[in-house]
Amino acid sequence: MTYRRSSPRRILALWGLGTLLAALVLLGASEGRALESAALGTLAPPSAEAPRFPPWMEAIPQGMERALRTPEGLLTSRTTSGEILAETQTLEMEWHLVRNCRASFDESVALLRRYFLAPSGLLAWRLSPDARGGFPETTPPQTASDAPEGASASVDDLRACRVLLEAEARWQDPRYGALADHVLDALYAHCVQENLLLEGASWQRSPFFGFLRIHRSTTPVLLSYVDLAALALAAERQQIWRQVFSAMLGLSAAGALARDVPAGAFDPATERYDPSPINSINALMHLRALTEVGLVPRQGVEALRREFLAQGTLRDPWGNENVAMYALAAEIFWLAGHPQEARRALDRIGNFRLQSPQNRGLVGYFQEDGNESAWIFDNLLALIAGARLHSVPELSGAPVPTIFP
Repeated sequence: MTYRRSSPRRILALWGLGTLLAALVLLGASEGRALESAALGTLAPPSAEAPRFPPWMEAIPQGMERALRTPEGLLTSRTTSGEILAETQTLEMEWHLVRNCRASFDESVALLRRYFLAPSGLLAWRLSPDARGGFPETTPPQTASDAPEGASASVDDLRACRVLLEAEARWQDPRYGALADHVLDALYAHCVQENLLLEGASWQRSPFFGFLRIHRSTTPVLLSYVDLAALALAAERQQIWRQVFSAMLGLSAAGALARDVPAGAFDPATERYDPSPINSINALMHLRALTEVGLVPRQGVEALRREFLAQGTLRDPWGNENVAMYALAAEIFWLAGHPQEARRALDRIGNFRLQSPQNRGLVGYFQEDGNESAWIFDNLLALIAGARLHSVPELSGAPVPTIFP
């Protein structure tokens, strides 16, 4: 089956496919287990065998504290720069949830509230230095509530809401759900247009009256950033999100179904899929998002598996290996019923261990100039994948449905 990339109105008539797929997840194949899996933040492996916990994972947290943690308790995006991102903060929350460490989770939530939660109710995707400059070495980061302007990325808001709702279900604390509802309300008000979730929004504070001017994003929506598990939880919690979930599920599935060039983004302005090539990490994120809600793109998973079995590695179009690719592939393999491949993909990450005194414990890359660099995104994805694969309880029920031939 091939969907024309130039005809998204037909795809949003995927209200046919989208609504059907949404019903499978919301109503739940096999007594709601698909939604139960999303709500608890668990990945339901089809095998009782759990991969062993890689020993190198134990060293990553110490490396993060030594090389990436700021005095405020935040994490910088990489060892060679000082950006502080909502992506990082929400991924750290997810890691603490998956490893079931509530004290650390609460600390991360407090930092999210203090630094990233803007008056609009959205999360600032990046913190800015204040007027004194020197961020973050010489001055603390400016909070989103104090900054005169800012911008959000819907992927970060969705991840925060999903993790908070999963935490509410796990620890039975309604405060997590209340914060998620607050962000979901803002996300719907400022980042949803005709049932499509946009890339984000930006805002500016009026210098005279203090109110916010909020502008919706007009950039194409990356399908890899559509967190379907989060949207499923939002749809279960708030009626207004059901049509959004249905539409985004349809768009995401149709984008992956394209046989010629799988779509990487959808442009709401032109109502067309963006034909630009997508990088390997975004392609895997898109694959994982579908698989997480029980929709396994069999052709994509098998192509990934064949490459891994034939070469023993996964490489991007430039021939490079990447920590994030192996972490994402490990989760995809595990979800799709290939535990041995999941274990092998996770073990490959151990080859990226850094050895310099300042970076020891982290996984990263050796640069051509002889220096090392590590990204917090890679390290948190590796921790999340390893913790999930090691600690997830087996869920019984029907096999994961496959919609792709």
